[in-house]
Amino acid sequence: MVNNVMEIKKPSGKKPLIITLIAVVVIAILAGGFLYYRQTLPSSPVEDARQQKAQENKEKQNFIETTKPDGTQKQTNSNDTSSSDTQISASTKSEANGTVTVITKLGAISSGSCALDVRNGDKHINKVAPVIYQEQYSSCAGFSITSSEKAALGLGEWTIELSVVSNGKTHTSKTSFQAT
Repeated sequence: MVNNVMEIKKPSGKKPLIITLIAVVVIAILAGGFLYYRQTLPSSPVEDARQQKAQENKEKQNFIETTKPDGTQKQTNSNDTSSSDTQISASTKSEANGTVTVITKLGAISSGSCALDVRNGDKHINKVAPVIYQEQYSSCAGFSITSSEKAALGLGEWTIELSVVSNGKTHTSKTSFQAT
């Protein structure tokens, strides 16, 4: 009797293992590259618009909450005084590190210079900054009253005057801040 038995050869265990490892490494590299690429992309215009809208809604709500029925501003530590005639506003914010940030919003002004005068009695500080153009609204390059300047001005009610010179016209806004 003839024995016709075919021998089945098993594939070497090393070759499939190596192919699998190479595939896993390639997939890991591609996934890492994709995640890196996503992080380096600028935020989308839709997300920027959402953030801008949320900020505007917050400012509107703050304005509503801080305006008396006669149209004048309530006195709080974060005042916002705007005048539709001058198209500028200034508000203040106390920071945790002891500084006071003066936030400016300039409507329909695309260039020029900003001057800030902060007074408490006979003590005062003056600062100057350029106008920074932005599509929705412009602002001054930034005003921050350091903790040492705050100490020099002293506690009490400060008068803050923002003047913006643009195209030969001067726009002014005044507000107050209760330094504690």
